[in-house]
Amino acid sequence: MTIDKDKGLEAAAARMLATLESKVAPSHAALVVIDMQNDFCATGGMMDKEGTDVKLIQGMAPGLVDFIGHARKAGLPIIYVQAIYASENNWYLSDVWLEQMKRSGRGKHVEYPVCEEGSWNADFYKGEGRMDKKNRRRARKDI
Repeated sequence: MTIDKDKGLEAAAARMLATLESKVAPSHAALVVIDMQNDFCATGGMMDKEGTDVKLIQGMAPGLVDFIGHARKAGLPIIYVQAIYASENNWYLSDVWLEQMKRSGRGKHVEYPVCEEGSWNADFYKGEGRMDKKNRRRARKDI
């Protein structure tokens, strides 16, 4: 049996997404919105409490809302990733990470809940679009 390598390459090339239009077509792409939650974006959230200037994130949010709207009109699937971190005794954080945060003086957030399920902190930051139940994804470290 002889294998025609050129024929195989031609077949592969025919399946490739070689143009920008083919790569962003709703049948081949999705918009993934990650961690646009109050703890990371809002005044009073964890990042703000830690001293991070959240104004840039807040300034970007209206543009993201518009982008999500255009993506939705184009038929692009939209997936929202919601981080749920806080748990009793911060079981999701390694001892090494906790020690580094304590030593560096950063990471006071290990002393209070962050992105706790059902809380304002874990809720999506105002205005970034609706949460479709079929598109919900949660980032969670399971032991």
